[in-house]
Amino acid sequence: MKLTEAGKSLFNSTDVNEKNKAADSLCNGSTDINIYTEFGVCYEVVAYLRCLLGSQLDINTLLGSDSKDWPIIILLNDGNQWTNGDIDIGTAVGFGRVIKENITWFHAAIATGGTTIRSVNGNALGNGWSQLVNLSDVLINPDNNGYFNYDNAPTIVTLSPF
Repeated sequence: MKLTEAGKSLFNSTDVNEKNKAADSLCNGSTDINIYTEFGVCYEVVAYLRCLLGSQLDINTLLGSDSKDWPIIILLNDGNQWTNGDIDIGTAVGFGRVIKENITWFHAAIATGGTTIRSVNGNALGNGWSQLVNLSDVLINPDNNGYFNYDNAPTIVTLSPF
């Protein structure tokens, strides 16, 4: 992950109120994530925002992790499966393709209240931070396992405890 100077400063701040205010403005869309991250991929912006909200991650892990490591770091495998209900603001949401009972994570987002999310680089699941996505409009009619047909593949959606 690459942080801007503003992103580094905020991450290293000990002012919880400042971090909460920034997280609120990111979740409601009044601030763009690119103010804090450069060339961010979905997992990185989710990890950064979760850290602002109190998840514990040291700066070396934040800056030194590779994209393939992020689904493990942000605990997507440990999340509860989403069942079309409202999601708490600030929750990390993971999206994985299910093939022969194996999950391949392909996207992450931040819940913004109700069934809406924000993210980057996720096409219909959030292609830019300013795009608010309603999961109820994109993911419909889950199968008996609770998987959604997204991009012609069974897709699980989890709510991370990270």
